[in-house]
Amino acid sequence: MLSLLSLNHRGVLRAIQSGYIVNLISHYKNGHKLFMAIFR
Repeated sequence: MLSLLSLNHRGVLRAIQSGYIVNLISHYKNGHKLFMAIFR
């Protein structure tokens, strides 16, 4: 169980380092702006 958690933690750190999380957040923000512009 502990090894599984550490494995997931390492995967999260790797995702953050590769900028995947940043890309995901910016993509969500852009999508939200587009959504608000369409349904204003």
